[in-house]
Amino acid sequence: MRCLRCNADWNNGNIRPPLSHCPVCEANYTVEPSLKKYDNIAELLYELRINNSDVFNDSRRVLAYLNDYFPREENIREELKALYERGLLDTIDGFLGGKISDDDVSTFVIENTTETLKSEILKSLQMVLGVNSDSGTDFNQSDYYRGILEKLNDDCYRIKALEKATVVDDDPSLKNQLIEFKIKTGDMEDAVKDLETAAAMGDSQSLYALAVMYKDGSYYQKDLDKAQGLLKMASEKGNSSADYLLAEMLLESGENKDEAIVYLRKAADNNVKAQCRLYRELYAKNVNEAVDYLKKAAFKGYAPAMYEYSLHLLYGDDVSQDVDSAIKFLEEAALRDDKDAISKLAYIYSVGFKVNKDMNKAKIYKEKLRED
Repeated sequence: MRCLRCNADWNNGNIRPPLSHCPVCEANYTVEPSLKKYDNIAELLYELRINNSDVFNDSRRVLAYLNDYFPREENIREELKALYERGLLDTIDGFLGGKISDDDVSTFVIENTTETLKSEILKSLQMVLGVNSDSGTDFNQSDYYRGILEKLNDDCYRIKALEKATVVDDDPSLKNQLIEFKIKTGDMEDAVKDLETAAAMGDSQSLYALAVMYKDGSYYQKDLDKAQGLLKMASEKGNSSADYLLAEMLLESGENKDEAIVYLRKAADNNVKAQCRLYRELYAKNVNEAVDYLKKAAFKGYAPAMYEYSLHLLYGDDVSQDVDSAIKFLEEAALRDDKDAISKLAYIYSVGFKVNKDMNKAKIYKEKLRED
């Protein structure tokens, strides 16, 4: 089923009673039943059976409901009408009373339904009559709320879904997602309160986010000392983004280059930008180590590193010359819209530098530059 207000969807199942309120926006379907969208006739029939048994047992009223909810599926309504006239209610009563089997119900439908609609009608009845086959969506699992985030039609509903997810799951990533959405919607005060609470509990991502706010002066008054203090705390928790930003701040201030290199090395395992910065900072002292960091970033698909490393390969600077590999790195970087790589390929193919001259390829890359 689906909520027409927030677009949350779920599998109602056929054990628990159908929802009277949306699991996300809490729309009240007992007050506004039209806000609930049924995916198929089986869901509607099941709800009628559970919540309105008197309606379910009155073929004319069932058909009236079907006409409201499925006005274009006239052929299915006609088939159901025919089944009611041929004894569907007696068949259902016999099944619920244990007098006939599920196979008997199927046989009744097969014998009294046209070929094209047998499977649809059978599916509807199996869901309506079954009591054990499907337990439905578990709203006590955070995975449900994670799974519908992209389907929801507004950030306010995404916030509601994440709030519900954090109640059933203490996962820090969910809390950070919730904070991101609050910031996105302009609810900074509430978002910062959540950040401060999470940071006080040692969440590294929250420590990092608060540090950025102090560094940029985007919420708090700008305070680089506080920013660095928070970044060091996040670094101790293993946050590579904090390592990299702290190193950048130290290098920018010129305070302690050696300390900055230490943080860059910590960040380098998970941060391609840190690898590239180490390449620049170490090149004059230890060219082999510097190029090795650049190579790692290139092999991780980071376009600026791929371009820079391709030049080493192309000219044989500090590495064995390998023109074929250089071209591959340039082409991969170009696919990622790296302008330096596109420009280099246009030049290489137009003059035949280290490769066969190819004006068609040169034209393609030149046109790509103009488009950008």
